[in-house]
Amino acid sequence: MLSRSVLPRVASRLGLGLHKRANGPPARCSALATKRKSHYEVLGVAETATESEIRTAYRSLAKSWHPDVSDEDDSEEVFMAINAAYAVLSDPGERGAYDNVWRYCQEQLNADDLGRPLTQEEMERAAALDKLEAAHQEAERARRMAKEARRSRERAKKAAALQ
Repeated sequence: MLSRSVLPRVASRLGLGLHKRANGPPARCSALATKRKSHYEVLGVAETATESEIRTAYRSLAKSWHPDVSDEDDSEEVFMAINAAYAVLSDPGERGAYDNVWRYCQEQLNADDLGRPLTQEEMERAAALDKLEAAHQEAERARRMAKEARRSRERAKKAAALQ
């Protein structure tokens, strides 16, 4: 049986803030589903919205809720939520991962028995999330290596210019 340990890591990158319990689903699935709006609800679009519909909704909301424009007291928090929603939904990879984690939490909230074993579909989703996490870690490693290589080239150029 696949572990669910990858869910909190992926979810935290997607802004869902899940925390894993010792047994069963992440502890904040119920809080996530009841207290927070989905990114689609934040932008006011359907889950089947196209990239252009998401971009149009984002631009419209960003213009009206920008802290420099809006007189509302909570405009900064709303604007940050709009930006976070657009950041996730504008990237097809992150959008897919977000959809999987969101659906998982919705299913766990609606399940009668939260301690039940994973279904085949949930196992496949967990495997997909494991692959996503591995790809993310590899990309982060590649970015760190490229950054270090760039810094060492800059140091070498400075050293050569001083000589």
